[in-house]
Order: sequence, then C-alpha cells, then structure tokens
Amino acid sequence: MPKEWQKPQMLRAILVGRRPALLAPIGLRDLAVGVFLFPGQVLVATRAVGNWRRPLLLLVLVGLACGLFTGLASWPRLYRQSLEWATWFGGTVGEFRLQDDSFAWATPATLPHTTRCQRWRVDFAPAGAPFAPERGDGRERRGVWITAESIRLWWMVPAGLFSRTESGMVLKSTDISESVKALLRASGREVVVGAELGDLTRRALRLGVPFYLLGNCVAVMLPVMLYIWLFTLMAVLLRRGEVTGGFASVFAANVLCAVPAMCVAGVYASLRLPALDFHTVFILAFFLYITMAFASVRRMLAED
Repeated sequence: MPKEWQKPQMLRAILVGRRPALLAPIGLRDLAVGVFLFPGQVLVATRAVGNWRRPLLLLVLVGLACGLFTGLASWPRLYRQSLEWATWFGGTVGEFRLQDDSFAWATPATLPHTTRCQRWRVDFAPAGAPFAPERGDGRERRGVWITAESIRLWWMVPAGLFSRTESGMVLKSTDISESVKALLRASGREVVVGAELGDLTRRALRLGVPFYLLGNCVAVMLPVMLYIWLFTLMAVLLRRGEVTGGFASVFAANVLCAVPAMCVAGVYASLRLPALDFHTVFILAFFLYITMAFASVRRMLAED
C-alpha cells in the first residue's frame, strides 16, 4: 500500500471529494496486501478511484482459489462414499441394464422393496408408481427412488415460513436418469454386472474431477456476487450519492470487503465443520470486516 494513502490528512481530503493531484495509483498487488493489512485505507481508496475492475479481478481470483480449495478438500470424501455406494448397489442388484430406454435389474424381483446404505433409503418401486418417498418405511431424510422409468435422488429440508407441513419438512428431489443412461452408454455396454459397477464408477469419477471443481467454483462465486450486488444497491438507494461516493466506488469497496470474507469462509468450509455452510460464514465475515474497516477509518481521521 503506497505510504501517501496512509496519511490521515490524505484520507480526509479524499472523503470530502478533493483527491490530491499526482496521487500514486493502487495496483493489484497493493490491493491484495492492503485488503488484509490496511482495511480502512483500501476502503477510502475505492472512494477516490471508483474503479471496480481491479477489485473485481482480485475477487474472481480469490473466488477461483476458494472454489478449488474447498472442492479439493471435499473430493476425497465424495470419491470414497461414491465408490462404497456403487459397490453396495452392484452387489444388491446383481445386474443393472438399460433396456429399451428403461432400467432393469436382476434383484430385487419383488416390488416394492426398501433397503438402506450409508443412512440413505433406497426404494425400488414398480413401474408407474407415484413418486412418494415420504410415505415409505423409515425416518431417513435422504434416499434414492428407483423405477424402470427413472432414478431420483431425494432429501428432506426444514419447511420455510410459507411452506408449513405436518412433519415440518419439505421434500426436494432431482432426476438423475439421463446421467445414469449417459454413463452406461459411455461405457460401451448397456448391461453392467454388479461386480463391475464399482470399477465403472471409479473411472467416471476420475474423468469428472475437472467438472466437479469447475462447478464448485461457480457455486461459490454466484451467491457471493449476488450478495455484493444487493449490499451495493441497498447502500446506494438508502444513502445519497455524495455520502456513499457513487455506485462504482461502493461496488468496489464491497468487492474488496468480500475478499477476506471469502478467504475466511473458504478455510472454514475446508475444515468440514457441520455447523455453518460457506455462504453463511461469508456473510458473517463480510459484515465483521466492513465494521472493522469503518472503525479503522474513524480512528485514522481522529488522528492529526
């Protein structure tokens, strides 16, 4: 961080809209260091520069790093569980095949049939049976619903304010039929012996690592960008432009405040702690950082 940006009189001049001439520009490296060591100065610097491109580039780089870091941290567990599940499923069905664009298996022959694996309930239902796993046997909150027409993953989530239910839970699901069909067709055979299903899954998982990491980066970045836009719009709409410094500088300041918050959330998520998710930690860290940055500005302006 250039030394002239750290002088209280310089910060005072910037805040009142009188940026001194020949002020040294702030580079990407200065931003990366200053956002952690000089939060108050960086916050005021965006008020003077009003350029959101470099802060946004820094945020994207940090977001990609967080996405890769958290993805690599969660991949071994996902890989191990997927292999265990595939091996169990292969031993359960004996043989799994794609026949006339429909699924078929050797066992169980009598339907409906319910079994369990790793706290997942697996329901084999007759063809044309209505999708209703919440009426099944057991208290599991996640599972797989398998019929000749489709394969669906389902899970239960707490009901929201506008979706009250008797059980207090709401059923969510996603259809993975086309993905399973594509996997079988890509293997070059539409009949897979149960013992080979684990091997097939292992190869598919290895090929899917780049796509998983890319998807994790997108899942990390999209909500963060949405939060930043919302915080910026609230600041601009609820306060006058001369106070906030305009949309560009407010957006740049929020982007920079999001950088350390993403780092904290990334480290927390990589530890695989069960209490909070990545974006909850991000919001908490974001508000804490903004509070510290404004407190730092007030302290610097009080000096003189």
